[in-house]
Amino acid sequence: MRSRQAPGPGQDDGEEQRSSPSSFSGKESSKPGPLAEPAQPAVAAGFAEGGTADVLAPGAELAGLVSAVTGPGGTRLGALTDREVLGVLGAGHKLAAWAAWVELITLAEFTRRRPALAVGVSGARAAAEEAAWVSAESWSRMLDQAVLAQTATARLPQTLAALGEGAVSAYKLSVIAGQTAELSAEDVAKADVMLAAAAMLRNPAALRDFARRQVARLDPQAQVRRKEKALRKASVRVWQEDSGNMALSAREMPTGDGQIAWQNIEARALDLHAAGMPGTTGQLQVQAMLDYLLGRATPGPDQGARQDAHADEDGWQSVLADEGARENAHTDDGEGECARQDAHTDDGECAWENGDADQSEWPDAYEGARQDAHGEEQAWVDDEDSDGETTSAWLDARASARTASGKAAGRGGGRGGWAVNPVLIVPWDPSTGRPSGPAELPGYGLIDQDDTVELLDAAGQHPASRWCVTVTGADGTATAHACLPGPRTLDAIAQASQATGGTWTATDLAAALGAKLEPVAKGACDHAHAEPGYRPSRKLRHLIAARNARCTAYGCGRPASACDYDHTQPWEDGGVTCECNLAPLCRMHHRIKQAQGWKLQQPEPGILVWATPAGLTRTTTPTSYVA
Repeated sequence: MRSRQAPGPGQDDGEEQRSSPSSFSGKESSKPGPLAEPAQPAVAAGFAEGGTADVLAPGAELAGLVSAVTGPGGTRLGALTDREVLGVLGAGHKLAAWAAWVELITLAEFTRRRPALAVGVSGARAAAEEAAWVSAESWSRMLDQAVLAQTATARLPQTLAALGEGAVSAYKLSVIAGQTAELSAEDVAKADVMLAAAAMLRNPAALRDFARRQVARLDPQAQVRRKEKALRKASVRVWQEDSGNMALSAREMPTGDGQIAWQNIEARALDLHAAGMPGTTGQLQVQAMLDYLLGRATPGPDQGARQDAHADEDGWQSVLADEGARENAHTDDGEGECARQDAHTDDGECAWENGDADQSEWPDAYEGARQDAHGEEQAWVDDEDSDGETTSAWLDARASARTASGKAAGRGGGRGGWAVNPVLIVPWDPSTGRPSGPAELPGYGLIDQDDTVELLDAAGQHPASRWCVTVTGADGTATAHACLPGPRTLDAIAQASQATGGTWTATDLAAALGAKLEPVAKGACDHAHAEPGYRPSRKLRHLIAARNARCTAYGCGRPASACDYDHTQPWEDGGVTCECNLAPLCRMHHRIKQAQGWKLQQPEPGILVWATPAGLTRTTTPTSYVA
């Protein structure tokens, strides 16, 4: 059974950069479709990558060219080559961004004329209704858009300009608006410049992660404030799916309890599969949750999630009992080397890329206007904690209940402990024996220091958790890795890191913890870690996962622990089982790599060059733990 944490909308980012066409570009199809009208060759050729139309800014001229090459009902598209069709697709995205820019700047002007629309008073709904009449949209959507328009024009002029140029999408603008909501005017101006540039290159999930990191650097308390305010809106919601089935969702849960609850669901789903119950991963996870909620099962300390499990032929996971769950505790020497902790640690100068679960992107000003204006439709949420007093009492009660549970049934009690699944990446400060910044749970997102300590403490009490140390270089990429033998507690890791006042290097810390650092291959590979068999060992998999922490396909952020370790040159064709010929690929991209016309090369360890059937190329590089 393939254990997985379902990604949120827009999830999966990766370490990626554009590249020029490679020498092994694929052949593209230029055969016209059966009903294709002849297109103008010169106009169509301009839509190929780097052509005159491909680099044209959105507006009337580009729209006219798109109309010319698509023809009535798209009848001319069949005569275009693959690259030209992709160029027209890109032009459509630029025009859509430009249209969104038009909507936002006009709504900003309309908002200026109807102040009630922006301040959340009773007239906001009427003003939004007036704006909705010209678009046949709902008043609630126009209210949302009007607040976004005001935010973008007042706080994010660089990002708004990039939207008008077709360089970023409206969704990316909304991501930036939400992530920067707690920043001051001075800090948001700095963030606007950085994030507008990042949005041109990163997909939404990677942008959200990057934005969170930049916000944390500009104002470390911004995310804390946002999280505390959001906890006031905690709720369980139920609705009917379009299919007629039911959906049940808990929103704004405390991270520690939520992660442990999710792992208990995952663990029971694996147990159900092992017991022979039929069903997909998702179906068994739903069954596991219902079993707990309906009292048919009780989570316990022995139900940690399985780690380092391998997918077998039918797509389920078979568990390797000798490996268990592992955690990375990566530390740093404060002099350019970072240690990455499976609870992964560093000196606070390292950062990570991640795909994270979707979160609400809207500022409190937006929420206020929307709550006031939406009135009766949201009247059922009438117990929202406006001043935070109820939330504080709830969190105190939660802490007391957790402490009582631990005394009665050992650490975790009904929480079931926490075996890190699959890996927690933590920046570590040896001088304090604590995280130096937000941690990352790949496939979930960033976790603040308090939640990180809670999870590390729970993980340290679970016998299946394992810790590793990864050293990173000046560029933030991994240079060495070590797996610590046996289970360790958080206190043991902290004590070792503080043994000499926190002045050790990562190498010293690894030695004190009984581990030997192994170098990560870079540039020319000497095959020092090559193995004779097909399946790489745990040691080799860890070296590769430290180097490339995610799927190495362009734009994908699936954690390496949830990927296949693919031989870039197939094993049956003489490919070696070595760092220079292995890379993590999620199951989907593993299959895409094998599809007709796709090509993949690894000219250096961790550098993957992809080519599509249309001849497009992209290069992905080793993970940098520096934001």
